Amino acid sequence: MLSFGTSFNRMALELNGYEGGTLFIIKHKENDQEFIFGAIKHTLWEEQLAYQGDSQSLIFSLYPQFHLYTTYKGNGGQNYCYFN
Repeated sequence: MLSFGTSFNRMALELNGYEGGTLFIIKHKENDQEFIFGAIKHTLWEEQLAYQGDSQSLIFSLYPQFHLYTTYKGNGGQNYCYFN
């Protein structure tokens, strides 16, 4: 299990080169509204100027409404994840 601390920069430094599956759960509050969403990625994290991941990568919302946002492969593209 990785420990990230409290900043995105720290998380990015720890994730770079990590080969295991990753599950993010994020809670966001804006005014009086609350949102919970997350992401799943099963492949190696690499800092690069290119999309990465695979067809199992996805983003999802849990609250206030559940929804899955799967990978987009339209027009021959493979826009899975971008980590930079």
